[in-house]
Formats: sequence, structure tokens, C-alpha cells
Amino acid sequence: MNAGAFDQEKITLQLRADAEEKLAHNPMHRNHSVLNKQLLLHELQVRGIELEMQNEQLQETMVKLAESYIQFTDLYEYAPIGYLTVDLQGVITKINLQGASLFFEDRSCLIDRRLAIFIAESDRNKWAHHFSQLVSSGAKNSIELTLELKNGACVDVQIDSKIIKSGRHEPEVHLVMLDISERKRAEKVMSNALQMAQQAKLAAENANRVKSEFISKVSHELRTPLTSIYGAMGLIWGGEKGEMPEQMHQLIGISVKNCKKLVNLVNDLLDLGNLQQGKLQFHRQQVLLEPLITEALELTAQQAQERKVTLTLISATPKLEVLTDAQRLIQVITHLLSNAIKYSPLHGSVELDVKQHEGGVRLSVTDHGCGVPFELRDHIFESFVQADCGDSRTSSGIGLGLALSKKILEQMHSQIDFSSTTGQGSCFYIDLPTPGS
Repeated sequence: MNAGAFDQEKITLQLRADAEEKLAHNPMHRNHSVLNKQLLLHELQVRGIELEMQNEQLQETMVKLAESYIQFTDLYEYAPIGYLTVDLQGVITKINLQGASLFFEDRSCLIDRRLAIFIAESDRNKWAHHFSQLVSSGAKNSIELTLELKNGACVDVQIDSKIIKSGRHEPEVHLVMLDISERKRAEKVMSNALQMAQQAKLAAENANRVKSEFISKVSHELRTPLTSIYGAMGLIWGGEKGEMPEQMHQLIGISVKNCKKLVNLVNDLLDLGNLQQGKLQFHRQQVLLEPLITEALELTAQQAQERKVTLTLISATPKLEVLTDAQRLIQVITHLLSNAIKYSPLHGSVELDVKQHEGGVRLSVTDHGCGVPFELRDHIFESFVQADCGDSRTSSGIGLGLALSKKILEQMHSQIDFSSTTGQGSCFYIDLPTPGS
């Protein structure tokens, strides 16, 4: 009993003694002794009933406490997580069923044994440091360790630790132990996969670099003789070396056209290689857009005539200026027009439109061909990708024009995109900055 309760009882006894003495010396109260006895008897009866009721309440409370204890014990014992209690020397004093199953041991074999002996040797110093900090600071903390068991198995666990202090008992440490072996295995698989992916990426980048260097060297070696051949055959075809039979003139004309295609292809390959290596030079400046469009239309007029396709400029903007590299923009517009002509049907049409758009200029090229197949729409701007419409006229080229155009436009702070409906055609558009945008 504490001092406060003892003092209170002492005061109560003293008050009762004083009251009894006063009653004994009071004649009026003496005359009413019979009445007082009846009152006292009644009070004793009431107090007895009160004690019985309090006893019943106490018994009900004890029953509820017992039920709660049983429920707590069940929750503790059959919880899907390991619960352990160790003393300040790290000796196991209590463990539930799930905790014991992590050690593949019966509980009786674990009680009164140091937890450290079950921890992998490589983690024991880590556990010792963790436990020492926990005991000294009392702060709740967590650690991941590997248990090394007598059957040779290893179990990865996460341990959450908390020190519990009680006035009547020595402090003890409560541990919550969770099996994380599956997570660790998954992390290892993921780490290996990422490592393999990184190695594959490096190998692909190296292969791509070697490929680019090879294409660049081959293209370099081809461009000079091809240019010479194209120039010489062009002179012959133009009659600079005298008249020739009509059949020969036609054959040389075909050779000149094919040679021009090869020269353009080699130039595209060289540009793409230089872009990838950061060697292609750009000279952005303020220029009028209309002359660039006119030149691109002239460069593709012969191809359109051969394919019987009509080129139409929908809107003319003679005063409109853009911020770009003029020659590179002509190259891009020519690629878009050439692509649209190639995928247009016989006697079809290609429209080129220019309008102001969101503070800049949008230039669009629309055809009415087969459209971009759905499966290619995410890859259409990649190198060596081109749609197949089942027409031999669309099989020419190697799929560099759009990839090269996108890379060129990106270097000029411009964008390219498209919309397409299968069987109805496509519209490729580029957004160009203006001097004031």
C-alpha cells in the first residue's frame, strides 16, 4: 500500500473514533440507542449488498480480462509475423509459433539461447552494433539480416526492434521479424536483369557506333565517284558531247535518274551519320519561307510528273518569316513531298499548306494514299522504317527520309508529327519558330 492510501485510512479511522466518542457522551443519542442500532443494521445490510454487487462486477471483469488474455495469446501465437522477446543480453525469452518457424526449430530449443548464434557470421557485427545502439538510445529501429540455420538454410529477415521499460521488471527488447527472402530473391533477379539490360544497351550502342562509322566511311567512299559519274552522264544526256540515238538517250536518262537517287541516298546516309556523331553543322537565321517552299516544289516536280501526281500549294504567305537553316529546311520539305508523292495513287494529289499556329508557323503536307499502318505509327520516325502499301512504286528507298527529317528539325528547335487514316492518306506537319516567338 502506498503512503497516500495509508494516510487516508488513518484519517478515516480517527474520524470514526471521534464520532463514536461524541455519541457516547451525548444523552440525546443515548435515548435513541434502539433507533441507532436499527439504522446501523440497515447501513450494514446496504453495505453488504454493495459489497456483493462489487464482487460480482469484479468477477465479470476478471472473466473479461481472462478472455482478452486468451484472445491476445491467440493473436500473438498465430500471427503471420514472428514476434520475439529478448533480454538486454540478446537472449531469447519468448517467441511465437511463426517466429519459431523462421528458425525451423521447436520453441523449446530457442528459449534461453542468444539470438546472435542464429545470425549469419557476415551479419553478426552488424547485429551487435544495431543491438548496442538500441539498448543505449532506446529508439525504435529496423535492420535486415540473414539467418543461418543448422539445416544449412538461409533466411533473409527484416527485424523491427523496440525496447520496453517497466518499473517492476528489467527492460526487455521486443522484436518483430518478417521473412523477406522472396523479396530479396526478386531484387536479385531484378538487379541481374538490369545489369544484363545495361550490358545489352552498351553492346547495342557500341554496335550502333560501329555501324554508323562503317556507313559513314562507305558513304564517303561512294559519294565522290558517284558525283563524278552523275555529272558526266548528265553532260552526255544533255547533249554536251553531241547527238546520240534516241534509244541510247533514253537509257542514259534512266541511268542519270538512278544515279541521282544513289547520290541523294549517300548524302542522306552521311547526314544521318554526322547527326548521330554531332558533326552536322546548322546555320539558323531569319528567312522568308515562300522561296524555300518554291524550291522544294521545283525539286519534286519531276517525280510528281512521273507519278502523275498533282502538287498544290494551298495558301501562299510571301511575307512570312521563320527562324531556321534554309538549306536544311528545303531538305526536310523535299523529303515530305517526295514521300507523299511516292504513297499517292496514280492521278492523285498532294497538298502543301502553310498557316500561323500557336505563335509559330505550321507547314503541312497531305497525301491521299494508303496511310500509315497502325503497327508502324510508333516507329515511323525511326531509321529504315517505311510503310508497304502493296504497290511496287512505294518499295523504293530505304526508309531514311522521315528519320533524318525529324533529327534535323530537332536540331533547329522545330517539331514534326503526323495524322493518318488507313486507306485515306496521311498529313505530316512541321512546326517552325518565327523570329518573335
